[in-house]
Amino acid sequence: AELTKQGKLMAGTNAEIARVGIGFGIKQGSPKPDVYNTEAVKQTLMKTKSIALVKVGASRAYIDKMYERLGAGDALKAKTLYEDTTEHAGEAVASGRASLSIMPLSEIPLVKGVVVAAPLPGDLQNYLRFEVSVAAKTKDAATAKKAVAYLSSPGAKAVFKAKGMQ
Repeated sequence: AELTKQGKLMAGTNAEIARVGIGFGIKQGSPKPDVYNTEAVKQTLMKTKSIALVKVGASRAYIDKMYERLGAGDALKAKTLYEDTTEHAGEAVASGRASLSIMPLSEIPLVKGVVVAAPLPGDLQNYLRFEVSVAAKTKDAATAKKAVAYLSSPGAKAVFKAKGMQ
C-alpha cells in the first residue's frame, strides 16, 4: 500500500501469492520433538544439544524475538549455530552437529536427510508473506498483469503448496 501511494506500484495489481510458516527441521529418522505448545517448545529447546539457524534471513529476527519471548534468550543463543545458508543449517542437522533447525517450512526439505518435524505452534507461529505487484513504470503492463494473474492462479497455488507454502 505504501509503495502504491508513493507511485512505485500500479494500483489494483497487488496479490499475496503465498505465505510460509516457520518450523522445526530434524534429521530424517530422528524422533519428532514435542513442540506442540509454547511450554513444550521452550522445554525442547532448552534440552536440545544445539539449534541451527540461518545467520541472515527473513525468519531470523522473529526467531530471536521468540527466544526472548520464551524467557530463555541468552541460554538459547548460546547453543545456536548461526550458519551462512539454508543448506549449511540443514547440513548441521543432517550431520548431527545440531539437533534441530528452525526456519521457514519450505526450506527445511531442501537439504537431503532433513525433514519437517512440526511447524511452530499457533501462538508462536509467524508467516513470511510473498506478494507480487506491477511496477508503476513497467514497459509492458499487460504482460506484467498476466504474470500477477498466473502467480495468483489455482495452478500456481498448487505448486506453492507442494513446496511447503500456503
